[in-house]
Amino acid sequence: FLDHVTINSKETGGNTQLAECLYESQKFFYEEIFSGLENDIHDFKIGKARQLGISVACRPLMLFWIGWHPGMQGAMVYDTGEHKDEARGEIEWVIDNLPKHIRFPKKISCNRNMLKLDNGSNIRFMSAGVKKSRAAGTLGRSSGINLVHASEMCSWENQEGISAFTNSLAENFPDRLYIWESTARGFNEWFNMWSEAQNDTTHQKAIFIGWGRKEIYSIPRDHRDFEKYGLDAPTETETKRIKTVKEKYGYDIAPEQLAWWRKKIDPSGMREDGEPEDSFKIEDFPWDEEEMFLATGSKFFDVEKLTENIRKAATTKYQSYRFWPGSDFLTCSIAKAQTWRDVNLKIWEDADPSSVYVIAADPAFGHDPNNDRSACQVLKCYADGIEQVAEFADATVTTDQFAWLILALAGRYSGCTEGWNNPVHMILEINGPGEAVWNAIKAVKAVVNDGYLKMQAKDMGLGNIFQNV
Repeated sequence: FLDHVTINSKETGGNTQLAECLYESQKFFYEEIFSGLENDIHDFKIGKARQLGISVACRPLMLFWIGWHPGMQGAMVYDTGEHKDEARGEIEWVIDNLPKHIRFPKKISCNRNMLKLDNGSNIRFMSAGVKKSRAAGTLGRSSGINLVHASEMCSWENQEGISAFTNSLAENFPDRLYIWESTARGFNEWFNMWSEAQNDTTHQKAIFIGWGRKEIYSIPRDHRDFEKYGLDAPTETETKRIKTVKEKYGYDIAPEQLAWWRKKIDPSGMREDGEPEDSFKIEDFPWDEEEMFLATGSKFFDVEKLTENIRKAATTKYQSYRFWPGSDFLTCSIAKAQTWRDVNLKIWEDADPSSVYVIAADPAFGHDPNNDRSACQVLKCYADGIEQVAEFADATVTTDQFAWLILALAGRYSGCTEGWNNPVHMILEINGPGEAVWNAIKAVKAVVNDGYLKMQAKDMGLGNIFQNV
């Protein structure tokens, strides 16, 4: 089929016959997909480096699949409307330029939302969106889907949309095929999906495609850049990575490829081995799947150590709660969340006697005018470090209600109702709405200690909530 597919390639220009210019990364992708199908696996998670041509390889595969299997109900889902339109245009170009003698099913219609063939198959073109919205949960609803290409999962910010979409997928249809592919961007929902695929090898297949599988990612020895980037022997870190690639994936990294990678990551060539690397670039061009999800953005801490700790934290279980603000501080409540949508308070560890805590809070639009959530974290303090034991985030609480939440956590972790009297230190971002939150905290202190709520607070065991705060 690929012998008859032509595309407009970034590297080779227009009317490029796809079969003749496949990268090794694309060949490996096809091999792994059909190898999985032979083992009755229909759900594939593809973790990859940037610009390997995997999205391009998926599009003719989707078209082939609906042409070969009548009655398929497909969906191609992209992070943005722009990428959706780009994919739809490429699909339409391919089908319009297929030769008649291969007798591919005829196109009945193709618009911005759907392609229909005369064999009863169709493909919907969708965009998941990169923001949470009211329409997030409508993705895939009222649609039975048995063929999926979902691209750039790292940019899908709406968990509800992902859940709604996966719930619409067929589970037993023999010709079903689901391909989810993405680069990484930190520890997000794509990390959870990738981890699930790694653990569920009976029904899913996690496929990593590193930068080393794209052969044009190299600098020829006769190129002037090879003298700058390719002549030095591999450093200790590079040697370790080359060995890891060989052991895990069975291929070698040539000196020409190493030279390209050095130029990509450190164009100046000034970085010494052991100095911090640009974690964003490493995440875009990982050597192995462990480097795909990194703690990016830090200039002060070692990326490997940060990533190792974040991986541990990402899999640590927490208790899910909902903070319900009342008419005043004493009528507020915190209860177990009934659904994941209700969760605005996560607790990893409850109050512990003889401990010291810090409660740090930042009201919405306080530190950053673009941040629309009030956030708070509880930190358990040791002589040589701190550990987060609880966090709160919500976009709907008022400044008064946020103050009540902070005090509720202060009361809980100070242990005043248990008679522990743990020291609790409070940090509040005072800019913007922070001043109103601080005034609300002082107002609660006044009415609890000396005002109309004094007796009620004493009866509830909250009379000395401010004793150690």
